[in-house]
Amino acid sequence: MDLVARHNVTVAGPADGQPLVFAHGFGCDQNIWRHVAPAFETTHRVVLFDFVGAGHSSAPYDPDKYADKGADAAVVSALAGTRSVPSR
Repeated sequence: MDLVARHNVTVAGPADGQPLVFAHGFGCDQNIWRHVAPAFETTHRVVLFDFVGAGHSSAPYDPDKYADKGADAAVVSALAGTRSVPSR
């Protein structure tokens, strides 16, 4: 499955801006950043995503596969810097 779809990745801001990745906490989704992220969109490439099993991610949570949320975030962070993802 495509990482963009799996994590519901959205990007805003200039394509050449310094990436700034917002990761939500347990029990919420990327919507938690709706009042914060816009403040950075003029100067940074703002990356929002949903952890697997949260929000609009398209994959169910698998505790064995996703025991390390840091690894999940690292994948999305790398994706934001190397691939084209949908802008919001």
